[in-house]
Amino acid sequence: DNNRKQILVYDSVGNFLHALPLPSMPFAFAKDEKGTYWFYNNNQMTDFSRSKVVHYNVTSGKVLGEYFPIDPHLADYFYIMDANNFAATKEGIYYMASPSDTIYRLGGDVTPAYALGLDNYKVPDSFWQADYADIMDFVTKANSRDYVYSMANFSLNKDAVMAAFIWKENLYWSFSYLSEKEIHAAHYVHDDFHFTKAFELSSESIPFVMGEDYLYGFLPAEQFMEWCREYAKAPDMQELIKQYGLDEQANPILMKCKLK
Repeated sequence: DNNRKQILVYDSVGNFLHALPLPSMPFAFAKDEKGTYWFYNNNQMTDFSRSKVVHYNVTSGKVLGEYFPIDPHLADYFYIMDANNFAATKEGIYYMASPSDTIYRLGGDVTPAYALGLDNYKVPDSFWQADYADIMDFVTKANSRDYVYSMANFSLNKDAVMAAFIWKENLYWSFSYLSEKEIHAAHYVHDDFHFTKAFELSSESIPFVMGEDYLYGFLPAEQFMEWCREYAKAPDMQELIKQYGLDEQANPILMKCKLK
């Protein structure tokens, strides 16, 4: 609840339980196994905190830790709204935020866990220190230099790490198995079992999450129907459209992909 600066708690069937008052409203939050909260403040400085990440005990109202101090210069112009900043796994809670390509593990302290290996496309310090009118001015100039500055989403499990980032105004997915050193990145995804052509990733491809065995994501209904008409390998894909009454204005299609 942004207006009242509180977290509203509901049970599994949607019944309201109670509200947790907050000293300020974060951009994102996660609750750990101890019942304490981790807040992501982006570059928004408040009387409560001047750090991007705050570890907070809602019950006692005490700050347990603050991490990544906000640069006042960046706070003047750099506001990127990531789709996700926290990922909860069986191993713990992880954090990532634009423009860093590093994933951190949260616990008694904040420690680097994984890096996506985008060193050749990082924004150099000298570029950050320049003056910009606003975020759009920064984006225009950063795109002209082929920099990666937007880490839109990430997810991971015990075996793999996946992230979404923007490069040259296009969305890319990166994927790597922890047992391997190689990182795969792509702007197209090909389901070669059902289709003869690859899907181009778009803004609707940003929301995704990995479980232990499956990857879940979205595909625009219009794009799915076009692919069924033009590039389907099997006629049963057309039957799916009829079975579910799909048209171009339908909600995005939920994809469930087996991780091998």
